[in-house]
Amino acid sequence: MWPSNPENRIEEPDNQLVLHTLLRSTDFSEKVSASFVHIQGLHRPLITHSELRIYLVVSGSIDFLLNATERVSLTKGDALTINAGTLYQLEGEGEYYVLNVPGFQDGDDVYL
Repeated sequence: MWPSNPENRIEEPDNQLVLHTLLRSTDFSEKVSASFVHIQGLHRPLITHSELRIYLVVSGSIDFLLNATERVSLTKGDALTINAGTLYQLEGEGEYYVLNVPGFQDGDDVYL
């Protein structure tokens, strides 16, 4: 299921994932961006200030911790919407799509 264009592949060892950009905000419009991600471990806690994020799990299982109190577990076919300003982290082994509205821009995420 992994997209094949290596030019759009980004490895993030600090977040234990590999990301493949499907749609950049500059490619289509600044209104949306999309990525396909393979995670194998723990993603650092972060806050995004300028987007709505939608996660759709396509394989495996991913656990989210929202605002340090609420746990949400997703498996294949499950989706989760995260509003701007939410502190969250994720952990698991699997693959998911993430949609950013408006499109992701460098500097949108603040890692804690």
